[in-house]
Amino acid sequence: MSRTPNFKLSYPLGVQVPQVKNHWARGTPGDGGGSSSGRGVATMVFSHIVHRDSLSIPSTTNSTSDTCRLGARPPSAKHLVGVVGPGSSDVTIQVQNLLQLFSIPQVVILPPSRDLSDKSRFSYFLRVVPSDYYQAQVMIDIVRHYNWTYVSAVHTHGCESERNPRGGGGEEVVLLVVLDVKRRMSVCLSVCLYGSRDGVKRGKCHDAREKRRGKEMGNYGQSGMAAFRELAEQNNICIAKEDSVLSNAEDESFDNVIQQLLEDLRANVVVCFCEGMTVRNLLRAAQRHNVTSRFLFIGSDGWADRSDVVAGLEETAVGGLSVKIQSSYVTKFDRHYFDLHQKTIPVIPGSGSSGRIGAESLREGYKQDTKMAFVIKAINTMAWGLHLMQQDMCRPNQGLCPAMLPINGSLFREYLMNVTFSFMGETVTFDSKGDPPGRYDIMNYQRLENGSFDYVRVGQWDNGTLLVQEEKVVFNKGVTPPISVCSEPCLYNEYK
Repeated sequence: MSRTPNFKLSYPLGVQVPQVKNHWARGTPGDGGGSSSGRGVATMVFSHIVHRDSLSIPSTTNSTSDTCRLGARPPSAKHLVGVVGPGSSDVTIQVQNLLQLFSIPQVVILPPSRDLSDKSRFSYFLRVVPSDYYQAQVMIDIVRHYNWTYVSAVHTHGCESERNPRGGGGEEVVLLVVLDVKRRMSVCLSVCLYGSRDGVKRGKCHDAREKRRGKEMGNYGQSGMAAFRELAEQNNICIAKEDSVLSNAEDESFDNVIQQLLEDLRANVVVCFCEGMTVRNLLRAAQRHNVTSRFLFIGSDGWADRSDVVAGLEETAVGGLSVKIQSSYVTKFDRHYFDLHQKTIPVIPGSGSSGRIGAESLREGYKQDTKMAFVIKAINTMAWGLHLMQQDMCRPNQGLCPAMLPINGSLFREYLMNVTFSFMGETVTFDSKGDPPGRYDIMNYQRLENGSFDYVRVGQWDNGTLLVQEEKVVFNKGVTPPISVCSEPCLYNEYK
């Protein structure tokens, strides 16, 4: 296999993969201001599907998604062969239900819900982040590692879209992979960034959305906790108390959760399959009840290493353990991005931008979105799938050949499922469910020697193997792990 695929995925700004520099321009969807629900994303995708085999593409005045090259005329024929994104499970399920009707594969950047692994329901779905089932296994392995056989459990009820463990904004990222027949060897990526803040504000849910999400596939917390409960039973771990709470519930609801947890004096460890604001509100409730040292919280990647979860609650959060999906830092992107102040970039139609970046520094307030590596993996997956398909069906150096067109979506899906490539020292591959291996960092919130607070990486979980650096771990009561068992072991001459 060659080191890089022949297919070059061209952004509207001319950036190519696999040497991805990932400069994204914000599109301006037709519903105004880049704000859209899952319905808007699905509608945009559907508009491409309708015209995917046509000889001409209808022009649009409110999107950049129908041009591969800014200022250029649309190609004479385009074939939509795949979709990368979006970022949340509720939008993904709508898009996937549409795409599989037309046999169009979808590689998703973020949604980790275990329900999406069901190939009988989502047959054209792949993702570059592991299933939440692996997260549940990580948390079980941590509990077993410290011999905590009696724990309590809490999960977020509803409001999955608030969860933002990887530090990004509220946009839904959708990239349409389109074969440009005219240019033969290039593949256009139509990029649209759709905001998801119209239906869900930070820490709040609309009841209708919660009910719909629960009916369709369950939300992040419920799905993850179901997996944890299943694995706990298999590993002889008893759940003392189990509760759920809305992320935007009143303080009284979180107080009630803490009070219920306090009822069992021996369950000192609380497993929380929660999004970040649920964890924050639980910490606030523990602080109000003056039981900050009573419970050790183990959080899922909804907590991860988010600073907003612990802001103002640093003392209360000390000792907490959280799970964070491994994601490489893309240094090359920073170099490209910081260099943009010296350049004039193409104007995105309808964006209202002159295209010229002034003398201001782009470093101010900059923080790379940790989804960056996932996006690059997803795009490269599409590129490798097309590359392998072209190698098998066309003569060397022929480019797109008649045998490939129109793209057979079912066949292309099989090539995607068998893709394997290296990315920043990691092997990207997929199992029979379209899921990658699970790789996680174990984070521990600590007070540092200089008196400040921060997350410290104290271990990792790599596809079933947990490694913990014991000397680095700090617990809520010091360096000694708390005891969380149903009863103490019998002493000599005692029995139960």
